[in-house]
Amino acid sequence: MAISITAAQIAAVTRGDWQGNIDPEERFGAVNVLSNAASDMLCIIADSGKKWQKAGVKPPQREKLLAALDKGVRAFVVGKNFTHILDCPILKVDDTWNALAKIAQANRDTSQARRIMVTGSVGKTNYKLMAHHAFSPLIPFYASLSSANLNVPIWSSLASIGKDDKLTVIEVSVANPKRGETRSQIIKPHILVLTNISESHTSYHGSIENLIQAKAESVSGLLDNGAVLMSADHPWFYDLKDAVQRLKTVAVLTWGKEKFCDAQLLKAEYVAQQSSWQVRAKIMGQILEYSLGTHHSFAPIASLSILLTAAVCHLDIHQVARQLHHFVPGETTGCLYEVRLKSDKERKKQATQDKDTSDSFILFDYSQRGSIEGFR
Repeated sequence: MAISITAAQIAAVTRGDWQGNIDPEERFGAVNVLSNAASDMLCIIADSGKKWQKAGVKPPQREKLLAALDKGVRAFVVGKNFTHILDCPILKVDDTWNALAKIAQANRDTSQARRIMVTGSVGKTNYKLMAHHAFSPLIPFYASLSSANLNVPIWSSLASIGKDDKLTVIEVSVANPKRGETRSQIIKPHILVLTNISESHTSYHGSIENLIQAKAESVSGLLDNGAVLMSADHPWFYDLKDAVQRLKTVAVLTWGKEKFCDAQLLKAEYVAQQSSWQVRAKIMGQILEYSLGTHHSFAPIASLSILLTAAVCHLDIHQVARQLHHFVPGETTGCLYEVRLKSDKERKKQATQDKDTSDSFILFDYSQRGSIEGFR
């Protein structure tokens, strides 16, 4: 799938000059930075500007550029002081940081996809992964499947929305005051999804009241006739809802266990033999029964956010519910492993002797979340 804007349009919005052989009507498969280099990509190269330095990204050595070409990168956007000679087209611009932002804005404004911005203290990445799993088999859909959620990955996501995509989910961190407002204006979402908030991030904001205000300010960029979807399953739901509606007169739809919720959990039973949940829910007045192929206790409530999104986007909620049966959460939410106490050879020997071979147990590994990488 190709992005919406052409090489010529990219040059125009960045005020850059293409060097090398390139078709002005060429469209790239994605736009991203060097660390995420992939086939068919337009790759943004960090220059020596202060914003790249603050982000901890340095101009790369030639070897890394060549490695990116080996992965199939089609062209680079480089700064005016770039001196490497490469056998591919390059777009020279004054400032590659600003160029990425301009490309993102142009592709956003050209794309026909409805944009969903998701933020909250917990559950952002899981919402995005579950949405991708449930929606992408049914409609043209785009989401970056990493948990990166600062300015550069937000711009890269906007710049990579395909010209035929109908829906996209962009995950956003609001770890500081005013970040929700700023990043909402970058995305200009059609739908804002607010997952649970918690006190775990108050160190960035000074108080839970400040955190609530910062999350609520994510509504600032919501387009006219947009909607806010919000979890009602946390202690600060009413405070957050009130803060949102003080900032903008907007429809707020909710998911959770309460009777007033637009997507309400009616029943959830875990079936250990199948490692799945059997769920009964009411979505915008419709009763649904479906299964979730995951062990996580949060999964039944989390699935409501996806089904509510589907209803708001006029998708068939029954088809979406069927997709959830095979959903596998990301590693940051823990993984299940079967641990065998005996080798295959010993198990086969026992089987021939009609002995019980059920000498294994299920291990839930949550260590990734507590690792150094998990805190980054």
